Order: sequence, then structure tokens, then C-alpha cells
Amino acid sequence: MSAPPDDRVIESLQELGFSLYEARLYLGLLRHGRQNGNELSRASGVPSSKVYAMLERLSDAGVVAQTRSGTNVEYVCVPPHELMHKLRERYMTPLDFLDLTLPTMVSGDPKPDIITVSSLDAIIDHARALVRGATEEIYVSMWAENSDTLRQDLVDADARGVRIFGMLYGGDALEAGWWQRHSYRETVASRIGGRMLTLVTDGSEALIAHMPERGDPSAVRTRNPVLCLVAEEYLIHDMTLQKAKTMTGYEEWDEWLRSDERVRTLTVGRTGHLSPIEESSAAR
Repeated sequence: MSAPPDDRVIESLQELGFSLYEARLYLGLLRHGRQNGNELSRASGVPSSKVYAMLERLSDAGVVAQTRSGTNVEYVCVPPHELMHKLRERYMTPLDFLDLTLPTMVSGDPKPDIITVSSLDAIIDHARALVRGATEEIYVSMWAENSDTLRQDLVDADARGVRIFGMLYGGDALEAGWWQRHSYRETVASRIGGRMLTLVTDGSEALIAHMPERGDPSAVRTRNPVLCLVAEEYLIHDMTLQKAKTMTGYEEWDEWLRSDERVRTLTVGRTGHLSPIEESSAAR
């Protein structure tokens, strides 16, 4: 297996508490073996004025050690398996403590029926949390742009026996669950001014998100039974309608769409038109 890019390794070390310079120094020692400060500065790209302060910090943490070659002081790093042990010990001990302690500190106040979520990263985090917590079934509708962020969680849910029913706007169907591909992706995107992510788990919790072409993404996460029911019914009807279209045949369906002005108005919404690609398809 080829070695991963240095940038990804450095980024991962930073996520685990290393500074940029510390991560570069560790990787420089790992790749090139023992070195003095000047050699390590050249190998790692860390300014010489910063090298020794960073090495001292790494030494205090037990990640780097000194060795002598005559009068020359050189540095070595601990091997990867030792570093992994240190990092696991550093993070798992407080995580295990918090895992046991935090649930005992939860307020007795009832949870709100609806919370507002902003930023794409937060929306994806909430979506992943819902999928990970599902025990029976998942209904989901999403754009291909978001599918990779949920793919592994959906695969894991499928492996533990959760039923998955999905609608995908663009891209290839995921390997976990039963999926339909929406045939009017661009028209829907034009109608809603962007894309959406709708997710309902076990009929009891839902996430409804809008990622507009302009402006900031926003979402609501809710346990309100009526909103969960409405979202789930929307997803069921959308998937059923898409399946009916594939069984009826696209040409017949598009002919019907063009011939019934009221259905066409419902389909295109405020934009008043199909996307150019889908207009061409419907005209055939």
C-alpha cells in the first residue's frame, strides 16, 4: 500500500492536538531518522528559530528524545505504535470518564421539539447522529453532493439490520438499502433554489435541511410527531412516485407531464419551466 500524502498525515496529527510545526517535525524524524536541529529544519520545513522550542515541547510529551553523537545533539521520534498508544491513552481516558459522567448531569427539563441547525458541517453532523442512532428504519432524500458524508454511516446501519429507503438526486445509488434516482434533479434544484437533505429515523426524529445556491445552509431537527409524520409521508410519496415513473416508462410519463398544465405547474413550481436538459428529455 502506498504511503498517504504528508499533508493528510499532518492534518490528522493536528486534529489530535499537534501544532503544525510539531506535526512536521515528527514526520521529518519518522521519514529521515535521527537528525540535529539544522538538519531537521531543512527536512521538515520548520523555521530554524522555531525548531528547538517545538522539539522541547515534543520531548516533554514523550514524543521525541535526544541522543548524542560525539558532541552533536540529535533527535529521534518514538515509533508509530508508541505514539498511537500515547494518543489513545490521552484521549480515551477522558472520553471514558465523560461517557459515564455526562449522562448523569443531563437537565431534567424536557428537550425542545425543534432545534435550528446552521452551517453545512453542523447539518451533516446532525444527519450522521440520526443515522447512527436509528434502530429500525431510515427514510432519506439527498443530493449526490452529500452522499459520501453519510455513506459509511448508512452502510453501518444496514449491517445492523436497519431498513433504508432512499431517494438520490444525481450520482450512483448507495450499496446500503433500497434507492431511487430522481429524474428531475435540475428542475427540483431550480424550484427550491439549491438542494435539500431530508431524513427521518424510526418515525420519531427528522432532519430537514436546505442548502441554497445563495446564502447560508439551514435546517431543523425535530422530534415533533406531526412534523416527523409529514416528512416521512413526503419521502414515501416521492419514492413511490419515482418508482411508478420507472415502471410506466419515461416517455409516457413525460408526455403526461407536458399535457397536463396543472401537474406541470406543480412540478416546475415558481420557476415556471423545466431545466433545459429535462425540457429536452420531455420533448422527445
